[in-house]
Amino acid sequence: MDESSERIDGDRMMEMLKGWIDSRRLCKMAIPDTDYAWITVILGIETRGPSPSLMVDKVKGTEKVISRYEKNGLHFEFLEKDGVSCWFKTRLIRSQPGTLQTELPESIFRMQRRRYVRIGARSGTEVLFQRNNGRMVSAKVRDYGLGGISFFTPPFFNLSMDELVGEIDLRIPNEKGWNRFHIPLARVKRLEKMSGGGGICVLEFVEIPETEKEQLWHYIFKEQRSLLRKTGKV
Repeated sequence: MDESSERIDGDRMMEMLKGWIDSRRLCKMAIPDTDYAWITVILGIETRGPSPSLMVDKVKGTEKVISRYEKNGLHFEFLEKDGVSCWFKTRLIRSQPGTLQTELPESIFRMQRRRYVRIGARSGTEVLFQRNNGRMVSAKVRDYGLGGISFFTPPFFNLSMDELVGEIDLRIPNEKGWNRFHIPLARVKRLEKMSGGGGICVLEFVEIPETEKEQLWHYIFKEQRSLLRKTGKV
């Protein structure tokens, strides 16, 4: 086991699984050692039969891919309320109409600390936020993740280290308009100067609603998948 993760099993593991099921928490289901992954939910725990198993919502197109990599097993990842990821590995028992039945995992692993993936912003992505003096500011985003945003600052843009900013809106263009994510509060974590007088500012999220965090997590995952498709890796 990775020293940075906690192993959870027994009754505590079952409580975590039941909590995710009851809340219909979305998760990432992936095939280890491949680029195949999907967003799904665990529907329930099947107690009939020789041993308990998990019933997973079947995503269209997964059956043939999973059967091709049957020996790899399946990797499930969830995002906790505090932004820490949990994961477990299991194997497919059978595919049924609308569901996948998998073995009940032996353990769930929980990261001891947050591990945020950052993704480069697509062209046109912008951030808007409010400073302490009430002034609204907009800027071009360089990259972003669950933990924060970095953006380009023009010359003489005078933010201060540890300054709190509020009402942050991350706006990402799409074919129909914008994907919008709202973060109530963030802190200036780092300021970097660039040649030409401009610079880069890194905001660290201080407050972000759980639903917003989960939606942003799923969006980042989909963006990663889209990038893999463009590069021919999926």
